[in-house]
Amino acid sequence: MDRTSALTPRRCLQYNVPLIINDRLDVALALKCGLHVGQDDMPAFVARALLGPDQILGVSINTEAEMVEALQEGVVDYVGIGPAWLKSEVERLHHFYLTL
Repeated sequence: MDRTSALTPRRCLQYNVPLIINDRLDVALALKCGLHVGQDDMPAFVARALLGPDQILGVSINTEAEMVEALQEGVVDYVGIGPAWLKSEVERLHHFYLTL
């Protein structure tokens, strides 16, 4: 573990900022912190069962159907919206606002 990785959990705790690890349940469990999973990672309900009820859990969504599924499962604390894969930033922003 490099210096930044070693200091990050302590600094977050010092400033009362949640630490959320992307994709790596093993690291989140070791650090006793939150986890963010994507659509190609483990399902959110599995992550919640392993992470426990006290840590933050988020999931990436790219479609309305993924959002509905994530919210209906009732196990995530937040969703990360990623209306990605459009050709330009302008198209992405336009798509995002129309979708909301």
